[in-house]
Amino acid sequence: MRSLTSYLLLFTLYFTSLFYTAHANPPDLVSVLKPGAKVYRAVTGGELPYADRYVVGNPPPPYLPIAGDFAKYGAFYTFATLKEAFEWGMHMSGFYYKKPSDHIKNPDHIHKFYIIELEYNPGVLNPTTKFFAKGGSDYTAFIKENYPPAGHPGSLTMEWGGTPQPAAADIIEGPMSNSRKEPHIRNPDKPPGEYNHQIAFTSQIALSCLKVVTKIYNFYAQSPAKTSEATLFCESCLDGPTLALRGSYFSTQKTGDVSVEIWRGKIPDQSYRILLLGATGSGKSSFIEALAGSGQKLGISGSTLDSVTQVVQAFRIENMQFKFQYGDMWPVFLIDTPGFSDSKMSEAEVVNKIQGRMDENGFHPTKLVKTLETTAFPRFYSVF
Repeated sequence: MRSLTSYLLLFTLYFTSLFYTAHANPPDLVSVLKPGAKVYRAVTGGELPYADRYVVGNPPPPYLPIAGDFAKYGAFYTFATLKEAFEWGMHMSGFYYKKPSDHIKNPDHIHKFYIIELEYNPGVLNPTTKFFAKGGSDYTAFIKENYPPAGHPGSLTMEWGGTPQPAAADIIEGPMSNSRKEPHIRNPDKPPGEYNHQIAFTSQIALSCLKVVTKIYNFYAQSPAKTSEATLFCESCLDGPTLALRGSYFSTQKTGDVSVEIWRGKIPDQSYRILLLGATGSGKSSFIEALAGSGQKLGISGSTLDSVTQVVQAFRIENMQFKFQYGDMWPVFLIDTPGFSDSKMSEAEVVNKIQGRMDENGFHPTKLVKTLETTAFPRFYSVF
């Protein structure tokens, strides 16, 4: 039989191992600043009204002179990976909160964000750089000196005032801080976790090393190589890294036998909506009827090339929910639309009907119209 001392020793070893596991240091960062490298920025909150300043092919717009981790007088902050930027956009726009309005006071900022993909090419500009691979005393001291201290007139507004001074380097790279102290740790429940890898472009020379490549708005994307507007989940429109986000952050969950019911009221704001678009006879309504099952006769499809659907009609998918990794379960809706290239209705009339329905539900009709203008009306779906 073990003695009390033996048990105490075992408990001590056990809890010590837990402590060091939970507080293990994440892997050191590796610089991503190489010609042709991609960096990513999440545009949220007060920056949303100025998102049009990000133009594909051009450098990013000037930054505000507000103190941050790596610069006293402002910088253009980016992330090293799309995943980090996407997580930040989701967090700052309220997707991870049950009641976003408790954390975000401006309702226009809730569930709205852009992701900007930029390419780094210094060319002959030769910007100066500074790099932190991890936290530590040097890192912490550097972070603290960039923020106005308590008692300073700008301690709340993050503004030093006076004549702006150059940062320690044109480009500064390293972990994002946690409340101006040690680095913030991502995924702490999976030791040793990861640093948030941020890159600050602190001068005009640094900004000139960047150009906007892609602009993504929530579930929509702009890409000059494909279409000017495309859905984030369109496999023919975007490359793998973006598509991978679907499986990581969203999923669908069945709670029983799937069926479909006609929805005549306003579609709830917190819902996942799939808009079906396509030429007359392409199978939009037939798809909904097939999903409904043989026991339901919705009467919304036909066997000819004449459009049966003459109005924009919503259908709720029963026993199917859209699940956020850190949020609520949302109901799923299918939106059936009149077909394009129909003898009974012009394409402009179809667009107006769809836009009217979206206006009624407070969605983003301008995004849809841009999609229709730049697409040859193949069979496809859109998410809004």
